[in-house]
Amino acid sequence: MTWKERMSGCVAGIIKRLTLRAPDRRKFPRFEAKVPLVINVVKDEEISTVRALADGISLGGFSAAGLEGLAEGQGISLEIQLPIATQPMWVEAIVRHSNGCYGVEFVSLSEAQQRLIKRYCRLQPRQKRHSA
Repeated sequence: MTWKERMSGCVAGIIKRLTLRAPDRRKFPRFEAKVPLVINVVKDEEISTVRALADGISLGGFSAAGLEGLAEGQGISLEIQLPIATQPMWVEAIVRHSNGCYGVEFVSLSEAQQRLIKRYCRLQPRQKRHSA
């Protein structure tokens, strides 16, 4: 096999691997995070509080484990304590994924909150995409 044939096969293999991976549908890049959260859920006129730690964050939302009991589509109120902020942020959000690792989308971010999250994200490493 010639060098040109080997390189052609190598390039074809790379292209195949890239095309087999599903496209990333996120609007915003996700970054690694260790952000404390206090989640308030209203159910049957009762408010329950869950404490958690976000392990990924973006301008669109966050991911976290250990949020058992939350259902996809459920609205929640959050208190987010970014390490670079002097005060916590209060945000409304909705649970989008609940398959062990929960994905939560922000639905109400002020411009000031967006700037703060952007600043925090710039200080964090990009989160690697999980293989399917």
